[in-house]
Amino acid sequence: MAVRLIIRGAGAVRAPEPDQTLIQLINKSRDWLERLTRLGQGIGDIAKEENVSPGYVTHLLHLALLAPDITQSIEAGEHPADVTATSLMQALPLP
Repeated sequence: MAVRLIIRGAGAVRAPEPDQTLIQLINKSRDWLERLTRLGQGIGDIAKEENVSPGYVTHLLHLALLAPDITQSIEAGEHPADVTATSLMQALPLP
C-alpha cells in the first residue's frame, strides 16, 4: 500500500506564506540526522542535549527524510494550508 502527500493538488488552497514553525522543525530534523550520521551521536545523546524524549527525536527525524520537492514547496509557502507542523507531525511516520 502506498501513501502520497500531495502538495500541488488541483484546487488546493495555498498557504499565504511559508510556515516558519514547520520550516524550523524540518531544519531541526536535518540537524539531528546529521548529528546521528556524521557525528556519531545517539538518539539518547541528542534527546538529552535538546531536553526532549528519545521518542520525540525519533519521530521528528522522519521530517528530514521528506522528498526534496516537498520540502522546497514548504519552504516556498506553496503547500496546502492544511499542511502544518501539527498535521504533519501527526501523520508521521509516513508509510
